[in-house]
Amino acid sequence: MGNWIKMRHDLIDAPEVRRLARATGLDRDQVYGKLFRLWSWADRHGTNGLLDAEMEDLDDQVGHVGFGAALVSVGWLETPDGGIVIPHWDRHFSDSAKVRSLAGQRAEKHRAKRRNAPSVTGPPDGVTQDALPDKNKNRGDIPPPPPRDAAQDKAALRAAWAKAARAGRVQPYRAKGLPPALDERLAEPGWLDEALRAIDHLPKCRYFDTPATMFQLVGAGFVQRVLAGQYDDPKPAKGGRGPGQADDRPPAKAWTGDDAARLEATRKALAGKMQEVA
Repeated sequence: MGNWIKMRHDLIDAPEVRRLARATGLDRDQVYGKLFRLWSWADRHGTNGLLDAEMEDLDDQVGHVGFGAALVSVGWLETPDGGIVIPHWDRHFSDSAKVRSLAGQRAEKHRAKRRNAPSVTGPPDGVTQDALPDKNKNRGDIPPPPPRDAAQDKAALRAAWAKAARAGRVQPYRAKGLPPALDERLAEPGWLDEALRAIDHLPKCRYFDTPATMFQLVGAGFVQRVLAGQYDDPKPAKGGRGPGQADDRPPAKAWTGDDAARLEATRKALAGKMQEVA
């Protein structure tokens, strides 16, 4: 997922940061910077929030004696059995958390783009639609915007998939009906636009042994993982890394938990569809 971590915009105003500042004698800006330094270090050298280090190592890394003890006092650090653990690591810093963060950012950009779309006549150059006076404000007789045409969205997706299949980039989809999960995906803001971009990106995904299927595309989170580049690298070979992988790069992670269950369900559904076609 890349060498970056996720930090809240308003973290510097958090009560815990104020308490850390008082406990360490640092100002909040210094605390904020040292938190970034600590979490970046843990992201590079830790395993799921577990650091094989001592508290003195942590203090030395951030450049302030007592910083680790202060983190323990506010609940942002734990020291079971002499080790160092950052609580809730998977919620904020894991690869899946980064995927969720990127997907949320893309969805918000999509919503902002639609909010700022110009009217028929168009606002003056440099002025967004939100900046114009709302002549209809407080009127109760304004109808809601028309819903998206689901049939058109499905047709657009199927056309893009068929085009990619003719080019040999994905597996052809010949069933009459589309996968049931597609309705759930189309209800997600911005999913269709991301799915169309993901179809274009699939030829760059060297992780798959065979071309991707439509059932994979509509699986929860699959489009976001494709766009995040999680499948760009080849699958590691048995007993070693995949071809073209640098020695210092981790192998692609196997699907686990809910993703693994969804993948297995997709495989079973695909097998049933293939039998119907045959």
